[in-house]
Amino acid sequence: MAIWSPYTKEIEKQLGKENIVKLGDNRTFYPDYVFPASWVVNPKFLEEKPEVVQQFLEAWVKANDYKIKNVDETIALTSKYTQVPEDSLKEQYETMEWIESSKIAGYMKDGTSVKWFENLEKMFVANGKMAEVVPGDKFIATEPFVKAQEAAGGN
Repeated sequence: MAIWSPYTKEIEKQLGKENIVKLGDNRTFYPDYVFPASWVVNPKFLEEKPEVVQQFLEAWVKANDYKIKNVDETIALTSKYTQVPEDSLKEQYETMEWIESSKIAGYMKDGTSVKWFENLEKMFVANGKMAEVVPGDKFIATEPFVKAQEAAGGN
């Protein structure tokens, strides 16, 4: 089965680590394959209401950087909201890469983020899930995030 954290840790607790064969996780495939969390916006909405997208992204940037600086509080709040035990969330935190907004903006400026998606597309083409690779710049709008990160006090 393919499953994501924190549920992997819960399954491990219930079945016992010795009863599970782990083939890999996100870090197994890094840096060739990155599975980035993403927000999706309708292109028409982005064109007609860029200020709303900007406000959302500025809030997201602040929340993202806050969670990185306040891990214990973030885990406690997430546990309360999701009902996932804190210890499972702490273990999940150790298997994930939480990237500061300034670094994300840098990855967007230098094209790294576009390559992440294109590499995933190549994998999907190889697996027969997609017919062809669509250039990332056709569906990834990096500029709104970069502007939001700068407006939120980034560099």
